[in-house]
Amino acid sequence: MATRKHEIERRLLDPQFTGSLEPDTESPILLARRIVAKEKRRLCVLTIATCLAWVAATSAGVGVAAFYFNGVMHNMPFYEYRYAKAHEVMEEKRGQQLTPEEFEAIGDGARAVERVNETMLMLTQTTFVLFGLAALLSIWLVIASRRCTLKQINANLASLSSELHDMLRSSVAST
Repeated sequence: MATRKHEIERRLLDPQFTGSLEPDTESPILLARRIVAKEKRRLCVLTIATCLAWVAATSAGVGVAAFYFNGVMHNMPFYEYRYAKAHEVMEEKRGQQLTPEEFEAIGDGARAVERVNETMLMLTQTTFVLFGLAALLSIWLVIASRRCTLKQINANLASLSSELHDMLRSSVAST
């Protein structure tokens, strides 16, 4: 089916085209309109996907900024206190056996800072992936839009060619 469609498209663009594709096919004008309508549907879907990707990427970027300024900066004194407390316990007990409570305090401080760092890293990576996807979809949209425009031009040229062939036939028949 795809090969037949490409063959018909090739024949439509042929300057020697006389208007007869096959006995059971539709007119070149209707075929050209159908091809252009299909390309327009594809372009519409791609436009929606690109817009959604940019919205998702922008939302993720805003989320990273909000998490950083609200979550990290607002709670940084708390994290710094826990981390400093753990460091203080480590300095006091240098070379000595730690009690379970002291060991747990050190671990809590380190885990809190580690959790924040892991979350920031994951959010940042997700944001970069979403921005990359949105950029790739934008490039694809530009290329698809160009292809659709060229197919519209080709369809209009095929229509004009068909009309000129009909006019030439009618003028030859009248003479």
